[in-house]
Amino acid sequence: MTCLNNDYHQLCAKFYKSLPCCKEVNKNTAFHSLSLFNNPEPQSLILQLFELGKLFIEKKIVSFTAQGTSMYPSIRQGDIIYIQPKSAEDIEIGEVAIYRRNNHLFGHRTIAKGQNERGRYIITRADTANYGDDGPSYNEDILGVLAYSERKSRVLIPVKRDYNLIEKIWFSFCLKCFCLKQYLLQKIIYPITFLQQFKLYRLIAQLFSQNLYKKINFIFFVPAYDKLSDRFLSKIPESELVDLVTNSDNNSILRWTVALKVNSEQVASLSFVFRPQNCKFSGWWLIEPQIRIRHRGTVIEKVLFVKIDKLLRRMGASEIFVSIFLRAHLEQILFKGLGFRQVYTCDDGVLRDRVKRPLTRFIMQRKMRL
Repeated sequence: MTCLNNDYHQLCAKFYKSLPCCKEVNKNTAFHSLSLFNNPEPQSLILQLFELGKLFIEKKIVSFTAQGTSMYPSIRQGDIIYIQPKSAEDIEIGEVAIYRRNNHLFGHRTIAKGQNERGRYIITRADTANYGDDGPSYNEDILGVLAYSERKSRVLIPVKRDYNLIEKIWFSFCLKCFCLKQYLLQKIIYPITFLQQFKLYRLIAQLFSQNLYKKINFIFFVPAYDKLSDRFLSKIPESELVDLVTNSDNNSILRWTVALKVNSEQVASLSFVFRPQNCKFSGWWLIEPQIRIRHRGTVIEKVLFVKIDKLLRRMGASEIFVSIFLRAHLEQILFKGLGFRQVYTCDDGVLRDRVKRPLTRFIMQRKMRL
């Protein structure tokens, strides 16, 4: 029997990395939508958000947090940047242009301008690069220019300066220290994550974090337009979420997200999908888990899952499942620490590795606590 449920096709196409797909769903029947991940249509999400971003910037209601070190020292990691909308024709040499490339946003300094059969364009280059450039960027990919940035409440204008020798040596040293710090952080993530699965670590972490978290809030979201594949979510009160789930038809596919904030900072979010009885993988599935590493094993994690247990029990659930690929070692460690236990393995009916073999998934289960 071939799966012909269009809702399942949308669900599997969006979350195929987080949910197992039955062998009846294959490239010849249901997975035409998977091509959207590799070949975005002109009106894909990134393009819609890009155009929406232009509107927000014109209304002066949006800012971004800088990432990376390519514009150091003018722009540094964590700086808040504010953008002024401009076209390629109006951008001047020396201004930091914000543009899209491969569905990511970049901010590099303009070093040249020109025009060809496609229209006006600019050429940019990172401040840390001594040669080369990023190639031409046209108006359809340009968001604007960096108007100013904020760093520790100071307003900064991103003008490239000519530094003396001592300043250059100092900034070069600072940049190397930052890169070394990032490298070391990446190296210690795995051992820390490995330790977080053990009860002793969690007992110590909970003991020391007992009084650290003063203000904790839960926020609940559902798809904004009642579509499983919808990327936009709308906030919903907890009581309405429970009513929505409990009053839904038994054959409905449901999806919701919970976010946990501590002192207005979001530290964790979990999404859940319910696959009904007429699906081979029926039950509640945890997808897209995001828990910041420094909060794992602490009181925050305990509070989060106590809340989840109570909510899912009110919705009639007694267990949840999660799907993890065989080689995803860090994810396996994370979920073992959260009380998940492996129940079986399965070969995915859609995904293949480099030698065209089915990818193996671990299916893990967690019982709700009373």
